[in-house]
Amino acid sequence: PNFEYDIFISYRQKDNKYDSWVTEFVANLKKEIEATFKEDVSIYFDVNPHDGLLETHQVSESLEGKLKCLIFIPVISQTYCDPKSFAWQHEFCAFNRRSKEDKYGRDIKLSTGNVASRILPIKIHELDEEDKAVVEGELGGVLRPIEFIYKSAGVNRPLRANEDHPQDNLNKVYYRDQINKVANAVKEIIGGLKKSEGRTAADTDPVRKQLLQPKKSGRRWIAIGAAAVLLAMIGIYFLVLPSFTILKDPGSSGVAVLPFRNFTGSEELNYYGVGMASEIRTKLSMSKKFSFISSLQATLSYADTKKTPKEIGEELGVDYLLSGLYQRAGNKLKVEVELIDASTGRAVWSLPIESELADIFQLQNQIAGSVLEKFSQDVKSTEDADAPTKSLQAYAHYTRGVELNENPTNEGSTTVQKSPAIVQFARAIQLDSAFIDAWAGLVGVECYIHINDPTDSLKRRIEEHVNYVNLHFPDSWQKKYIQGEFAYRVLHRYDEAIALLLDVLNENPDANVHGTLSGIYRRQLKYSLALQHAKKSVDHSPASTESWNNLTNVLAWMGDDANAMKAALKKWELSRMKSDAITVLDLAARTAFPLDQVPDELKKSAGQAFELARLEVSRNWQGLKKLALEEKDYNKGVTALVALGQRDSARYWAEVGLRAQPDNPYLMIVAAPDLRDALILIDNFFVLEDDEAKSSEMAWSIVAFQVFGQYQQATAQLLKLNNGFPDFNLYNWLNYPWMDKIKSEHPPFQEAVNNLKRRPMPDVDKIIKW
Repeated sequence: PNFEYDIFISYRQKDNKYDSWVTEFVANLKKEIEATFKEDVSIYFDVNPHDGLLETHQVSESLEGKLKCLIFIPVISQTYCDPKSFAWQHEFCAFNRRSKEDKYGRDIKLSTGNVASRILPIKIHELDEEDKAVVEGELGGVLRPIEFIYKSAGVNRPLRANEDHPQDNLNKVYYRDQINKVANAVKEIIGGLKKSEGRTAADTDPVRKQLLQPKKSGRRWIAIGAAAVLLAMIGIYFLVLPSFTILKDPGSSGVAVLPFRNFTGSEELNYYGVGMASEIRTKLSMSKKFSFISSLQATLSYADTKKTPKEIGEELGVDYLLSGLYQRAGNKLKVEVELIDASTGRAVWSLPIESELADIFQLQNQIAGSVLEKFSQDVKSTEDADAPTKSLQAYAHYTRGVELNENPTNEGSTTVQKSPAIVQFARAIQLDSAFIDAWAGLVGVECYIHINDPTDSLKRRIEEHVNYVNLHFPDSWQKKYIQGEFAYRVLHRYDEAIALLLDVLNENPDANVHGTLSGIYRRQLKYSLALQHAKKSVDHSPASTESWNNLTNVLAWMGDDANAMKAALKKWELSRMKSDAITVLDLAARTAFPLDQVPDELKKSAGQAFELARLEVSRNWQGLKKLALEEKDYNKGVTALVALGQRDSARYWAEVGLRAQPDNPYLMIVAAPDLRDALILIDNFFVLEDDEAKSSEMAWSIVAFQVFGQYQQATAQLLKLNNGFPDFNLYNWLNYPWMDKIKSEHPPFQEAVNNLKRRPMPDVDKIIKW
């Protein structure tokens, strides 16, 4: 009702002149839609060139009427993206504007729970970046079209219904399938519109929806009197109950703020949901009224969960869940906030709020204040809290940087993995140089890269940034955090770094510096403290791959390979990255963990690395040598050659491997011409003065002794290592395959291994909540 057509097809007539591509597309779409819908679906297409739609004509009342449609399909081409053209100005932009103002809105919720736009783009050419930016600027989000593009070397044209050489299309799409996708997308959108049309006010309000939900017995409220009584009860609930309902005492209550759900239809606005949750949580923390507020990282994994509120509450240890959704209407943001009692799953209250997009920080303050007000608490502490930045764009880059730092998406070296986070923090600072959180993120990542891949240029840059922060933010806890990271990862002043980071925790108990503290204590061989802070880091950020990686390292250095394996598996489950899958297999290869129990998805992710691990575990040296060298896994290939006694071949392949991995200590040792040179290389490799580096240097010298057949010296060095570092627990190093030869051929060495002073291992399962 009240619409002229179901579908409006918009295109540039230039795209229809050569081979009537658009006309053929519309004809095929009509046939596909007839086979998809039971009822008739009307399509407007300007097949008549005199119908007031020529690019030289003025907008007519006829066109205004025809634009009153449910779905708008623009045929996006190299010529369509022209802001001066008739189709762009008076069709595309006109529909985009008016659809936001009608009763449905441009973006609608589908029956699946996803959100779709009533603008359904069809793309027939690969676009220049400039044209793509023009389209996305008008849409206010990422262009997500259904593509009809035939692309091969030097070719960029519309996909035809009947291709001469369909297999040569680099895009690997078929015309018939794409037509079907369009029809199915239309069906989804119309289904969502019908569902929206059938909603009542009760359906759209979370609390009313739960109150009006029918009992399982199937009874329905059909009597007018019963309906009136029910409506009266609802009115009493909303008008009276909130004024005297007494919730649990915040002093003994826990709350978790879940990321708000994005119903704008634009993925580029996803950061609003995380950003709102982050700032609201921060402001609630500043009130000091709640006994416990779950960390944001702990709640990120529940963004799209199917778990019940009760399950989430139990896992996070909270009494309440604060969540919500947001929609965009022009320059306004409409937010529906909901506080849920985790034990019952019922909404305690809901709060609709509308704000200008530019006032998002004021909006967050308002929501946080409303939550505190519902708990009958003073809201002054949140009102006085300053916004972290006045720039929404800066804040968007910052939250993206945090996400990329906690969960890298790139394979490769530490520098490669962490660089995208640096880019985001730097962009945030360019937009707002007073954004201290962005400075903390930037310097923290730079220091992390430096300790893994130190260079003089990076050190100078970090020093400049630290000096800037010291000058401009002298009284902030973030300054102490930055100084602590710098002292630890660049200057290697561990006691100074510990003092600074513990001071940070005194000022801001929610600051997650536990991973850094764990790393420092591990380097000092203080494993009890390292494990304690590794646990706190995981508790604070259970969805962070970085936290689980830190725990993996601590447990591995403690010699607890079985639990290190558990932590590594948790990291892989979060990242699904090949490098993390290989870490799991390397741990499995030197533990009692059966490889057949490794998840199938991990095996697939690891590729040939799984077969290499299997050969390594079975000590099939010939098979390992062949496959490892084929796969350019020089560590494993050289290990197999050493085990087979093929010293010259091992040295040759170690030299080959060093071209790709010039800092690989094992390959350095095997490639060395003699034992003396090997020991010098080890001395030069371990330049740090911490206990971890010193003990590692002695451990690698044992490898050098066994590679060059000096078994008695290796045994003496092991005894010296154990006596010199009573806290030394790097037992997993002794389980590497390269130690097999000396243990089997020199009984005194195996005896020394058996007599190592092993400290009592803590019951990790009781400490870590896996």
